[in-house]
Parts: sequence; C-alpha cells; structure tokens
Amino acid sequence: MFTASTLSLSTKNACFDYYDDVDFYTFVPTSTKTYTLSTTCDSGDDIDGIIYDCNGNIIATAKNVTSGKRYFIKIYNYAHNPGEYTVTIS
Repeated sequence: MFTASTLSLSTKNACFDYYDDVDFYTFVPTSTKTYTLSTTCDSGDDIDGIIYDCNGNIIATAKNVTSGKRYFIKIYNYAHNPGEYTVTIS
C-alpha cells in the first residue's frame, strides 16, 4: 500500500497485469468535502475500490475527507482477471 501511485482529480487508465492483481493509489485532497470514486472495466469484469485513511482504516461511503491528509485507494477485480480499467476521482 505504501508504494501506491499518486491519483489526482482526474481519470487514470490502468490495468491488472496478472490473475489476482490489486492496485493501490494515494490521494491527497485539496479541500475538505465528499469526493466520488468510480471505476470502469471490460465487459464481464467486476471491479471495486476501497478507500483507507493513513492509518489503514476503511473510510465509510459518503464521508467527507480532510484537505491535506493522505488516503489510500485499493482497486481490485472480483473476477481476478487481468485487464484494463479506469479509475476516476471527482
């Protein structure tokens, strides 16, 4: 988790490189508010994300995040398949 790629308010194209691959990103919000995390993937795959605070605690849905604090985002594929996806924070 601590080697996570940085993610900003944008869309990032990425991929799961191998069976059961999991990707981590880090996000530092510029203002305190609720952000939206969304993902898209190839047909037949089902991916999701989990947001953690800097202590590794899962952040609940629809919770404001605090400006300047680091958060981690775990993106994983329920089907465990390699393939392309996008992740967006808005």
